[in-house]
Amino acid sequence: MRLDCEKTVLDATAGLRKLWIGRDASKVVFVDVRRDVLPDVLASNEFLPFRDEVFERVEYDPPHVTGVKKHDAYWFTGFGRRFGGWPSESRLLKNMYLVNDEFERVLRPGGTLFVKWTDIPDQPGVGFLVKMFTNFLEVSREERISRSGSKNRVWFVTFKRIDPQKELLEIHRQEARRHVIVDRIFAKHH
Repeated sequence: MRLDCEKTVLDATAGLRKLWIGRDASKVVFVDVRRDVLPDVLASNEFLPFRDEVFERVEYDPPHVTGVKKHDAYWFTGFGRRFGGWPSESRLLKNMYLVNDEFERVLRPGGTLFVKWTDIPDQPGVGFLVKMFTNFLEVSREERISRSGSKNRVWFVTFKRIDPQKELLEIHRQEARRHVIVDRIFAKHH
């Protein structure tokens, strides 16, 4: 059974809620797999417990580091405890593949997906991220300076959910308009 939700924004990687500092979070439901960050809903973003097309916006700030094993020293650093990581790049790929479909499912037609991504040396970059969200159209990409003081490039990428039915209808309309214009031009010259 899927949950309904009165809130209109899903933060699918709640963590310490860093994306919400200085922002109104009253319309946000926070989801995370880690019990210790006290999410509103304890769940994986790969299998969200919400009904279809319930949110206007999804925010996603996944771990950006790959190749960290369960008991590596990384997990005992402040960075590792706060942001987590993936055991392998293939595990990150699997997450991106699954959330691409899940986010499309829970977003309303025309809804937006907002992703924060940090380019870390020897890790997948923002280009990789954009290619993974095949169910979405990239609307904007903004580079910001890291608040942590690191020299890593931080990206805020906004995507729009593609509604295939609507997109095809719009392409059809544009083609029809083009044919009418061509017919008028042809008629004037003959």
